[in-house]
Amino acid sequence: TERYGDDPYIGNDEYVCGGWTVTGIYLNQDEVKTAAHIPLNITWQWQDGNWDKYNVTQTDLTPYYKQWVKKYRILIYFGDTDAGVPYNGGEEWTMNLG
Repeated sequence: TERYGDDPYIGNDEYVCGGWTVTGIYLNQDEVKTAAHIPLNITWQWQDGNWDKYNVTQTDLTPYYKQWVKKYRILIYFGDTDAGVPYNGGEEWTMNLG
């Protein structure tokens, strides 16, 4: 399995899954930008690695989801082979919505 090692933009010991590659290809298509009302001269890039500039404003969205599930049909999707966020964590979170 290919690994990126110490790439500051990806992190240490991250395995290649290709998600950021295909995400960039998709989001940089003119048709997608047009549909999302994004100027064509803006290029989507993967994170810059500087997480210090991001400000967390909401640590728990559960109260919002608890309101939304009463009003809307919501699809909550998570992978079953993700070691970082395994399916049982997503399943527990979803079950706690009520």
